[in-house]
Amino acid sequence: MFVKVTPRTKGEKIYYYAELVEAYREDGKVKHRRINYFGSVGKETAEKLKIVYSKDFDSFTNLNKVEFPSAVPYGSFYLINSIFEYLDMFPTFRDSFVSNDDHISVPTALKCINAMIFQRIIQPDSKLALTEWLDGTPISHFLGEGKTEHDLRTIYRSLEVLTDNFSLVEPSLYTWAQSLFQQNMQELYYDITSSYFESHKCILSGIWLFPRPSKRSRTTSDRSCNDTRVFL
Repeated sequence: MFVKVTPRTKGEKIYYYAELVEAYREDGKVKHRRINYFGSVGKETAEKLKIVYSKDFDSFTNLNKVEFPSAVPYGSFYLINSIFEYLDMFPTFRDSFVSNDDHISVPTALKCINAMIFQRIIQPDSKLALTEWLDGTPISHFLGEGKTEHDLRTIYRSLEVLTDNFSLVEPSLYTWAQSLFQQNMQELYYDITSSYFESHKCILSGIWLFPRPSKRSRTTSDRSCNDTRVFL
């Protein structure tokens, strides 16, 4: 038995009529005997009926009956990775970065930096937390082939590589923000959370901050620098 779908055109619209039939021979010719008539159905429904009554139906898996003991979010990571690809960010840095540390290569450092960016946007936390957080994420699908190490030593070495090449990063970010995203370059926003709460001086703005015990009295700063408003 199988589902036979007959399309019929009425005006500019196509209608589909489905029926369950079985094949038999009569006078040497193959004919179809109707077992059940489903009537007019949509194209998608017709395809589903074909699957349900297929002789191979047992090999299909009903996703509604599949149990997932665990799952990881994918959409946010895909979106962020799409932005990376749109900017051609990491291939650009891979071709221009250099590593002054023999214990870490540029590709390894960039994979670790990539993971840190994912964490900073999706689940801001410490570097130690990054090593524990990664196993429950699909990041490995976005970092390419090869072994990826995210232990604390590799993380800190990757940050050293980033620091050594920071003069290449800033112009690239500026160009992307201006040319690809048409950002208003007269107003720049910086995330200086770590500098504000964990240091005595914010290098970016030149503002001397209070010592740690006095952080409750700190206020948000709005400083002007080279005709560009820097919001902290």
